[in-house]
Amino acid sequence: MHGSTRSFFLGDFNLIYRARDKNNTNLNLRLMARFRAAINFCGLKEIHLQNRKFTWSNERRRPTLSRLDRFFCNSAWDLSYDNHLLHALSSTHSDHCPLLHARHTGPRRPTPFKFENFWVKLPRFQEIVTQAWTQQTTHTEPFHRLGHKLYTTGRALRNWSRSLISDAKLNYLMAQEVILRLDTAQEHRQLSDAQYSLRAKRKKRLLGWATIEKARKKQCSRISYLREGDANTKFFHLKVNSRKRKNFIQRLRNGNGWAISHEAKQEIIHDHFSNLMSTPPQPTRDFNWDHSSFPQLDLEPLAAAFTEDEILHAIKQMPQDKAPGPDGFTGLFYKSCWPIIKNKVMAAVNSFHNLRCSNLNLVNKANIVLIPKKDGADRVHDYRPISLIHGVAKIINMALAIRLAPYMSSLISP
Repeated sequence: MHGSTRSFFLGDFNLIYRARDKNNTNLNLRLMARFRAAINFCGLKEIHLQNRKFTWSNERRRPTLSRLDRFFCNSAWDLSYDNHLLHALSSTHSDHCPLLHARHTGPRRPTPFKFENFWVKLPRFQEIVTQAWTQQTTHTEPFHRLGHKLYTTGRALRNWSRSLISDAKLNYLMAQEVILRLDTAQEHRQLSDAQYSLRAKRKKRLLGWATIEKARKKQCSRISYLREGDANTKFFHLKVNSRKRKNFIQRLRNGNGWAISHEAKQEIIHDHFSNLMSTPPQPTRDFNWDHSSFPQLDLEPLAAAFTEDEILHAIKQMPQDKAPGPDGFTGLFYKSCWPIIKNKVMAAVNSFHNLRCSNLNLVNKANIVLIPKKDGADRVHDYRPISLIHGVAKIINMALAIRLAPYMSSLISP
């Protein structure tokens, strides 16, 4: 079952391989170990059941519940079919609940720009950024000008990447064909020096393409605990598929019913978090700070203008491969392109420092992402919102935090 053959298994196995698959401690550890060993030997992984912990009940007053019905697949199948979900249905006529395995599709929408970290290692990257960044703009206000330059640079990088990847895929297929023909010829005769050299060069080209593809999948998988080179593309691809299935909201409870369509789910989520994050009522009391007994601190250094060294230090402290905000740029872009972009970034940062915040809304944005708090999340309060803020806002926040850090022990008592 290993290798490229796609394998898919389902049924009532009448066995469990984890203690959490049963609601009591009456377990046969020997059978569990043998079942688990068989799964590992066959190279199978279980398809996650979205909305139930157990699939069987003995239907008693105090029931024994167990997970007996399962879907398994191997890596080749999972790589081929990434958009699928497994749900349990109502156990109407049986002590087992039926399982529904189906494709899931979200609404089609434009693909936003996202900076690929492997770009910084490619030839002409700095050249493309410089050409786009130095284009003339009619905007004079710092935030408007910076927002326009980020947009222009992102568009140039995406166009450059598309042409580069398109050419690379064609070269990849051509290199495979050349190597295959030379391998076949080598079985009947010795290759000439030119043919041997060509074969070696094509193999290096394939290795380079594989490295790029692995870097792309690693960034998509959001795995940060592995060093570069510690895993292959297939591993990251499987993690990407797993993240997609875990984060996809199949349905939401709406009163006594279910919201299934994208529009219905969108309305529930919008209404819930709009109420949750709405402006709270104004307080009816205030503090008289002039009569407080707090010690007076010299906070004058906090009011000084930001320097280039401070902002660069803040950028270096930012994670390089975390999910980007609305601008699409990761921390690695700001770090690797600092000599090119620093003047416009510093102009915007100092404009913020001087409270000249016209058009601040262009960079003061965030994407709100919902993260499930538990397996089988089906209510809107089962999701935790996190904000992926704009890269420029992230830089300002980091710089302010670093500047304030030395005073925290004096401002807040232990």
